[in-house]
Amino acid sequence: MPKRGGQPGADTFIVIACPTISTSNCLCLFVYDSRHYRVSSATAGVLGLPWVMLVTKAMSGDEAACAVSQELLDRSGVGLMRNEYATFRSCFLLPTTVETFEGVRTIETEDELRGVFDAVGRYFRSIGVTHLARHCVSATFKAPDVIWATHETRLVCHGTNLPREPYPTFSVLRDTPEGWRVAHSTYAIEGTHQHSEAMLRPSEPL
Repeated sequence: MPKRGGQPGADTFIVIACPTISTSNCLCLFVYDSRHYRVSSATAGVLGLPWVMLVTKAMSGDEAACAVSQELLDRSGVGLMRNEYATFRSCFLLPTTVETFEGVRTIETEDELRGVFDAVGRYFRSIGVTHLARHCVSATFKAPDVIWATHETRLVCHGTNLPREPYPTFSVLRDTPEGWRVAHSTYAIEGTHQHSEAMLRPSEPL
C-alpha cells in the first residue's frame, strides 16, 4: 500500500478490500499505470484505499478510462443503495453540474449535494429500487486528467428489472488530488418527472 504522500511505481500490484452491492468484502487486484492514473496521498492515507481504482498497462486508453468510470459508478451506487452519504460524496467534485431534459443545476455546497443524495434515495425507495445495474458503455481520455464517459442504468427490484427503460448518462470526470471525481452529468431521463425533480429541486416534495 502506498504511504501518505507517495505513489506506487509502474507495475506495482495492490490488493485491496472493495465493498460491493452483492458482497460486503471482495478482494480486487489492480495495477498502477503512471500514464493514466495516480494515487493521491489523501486517498491512500485518509481513506485507507478502500475505493482506489488502479488500471493496468495492458489496457488501452479507452479501457482504462472505462475502468475509472465503472469504479465511480459502483461506488456511488453502493452509497445510494446503502444510504451511505460519505461513500457517495467521495465520487463528486464540488461544484458539480447535473442536467436532465427538465433543466440544469449547479451543486456548489455540501448541503446541496446531501439534499440531492437524500431526495434521489427517497425516490428510489418509493418505487422499490433495491439495486442500480449500471455499466460504462464508452469512455475516453480527453486530457490526462479529464475523461468523457457514457453509462447506462437499469433500475432493479430484488433481482427483477423494473418496468422502465434503461437510461443513458453522459459524465465528465476529472482527476483531483483526492482521486477521480464526477464534475458533470447529463441524464437522458424521460417520462419520470419525479426523478428529475429529485436532482434539480430536491427541497421540493416529490
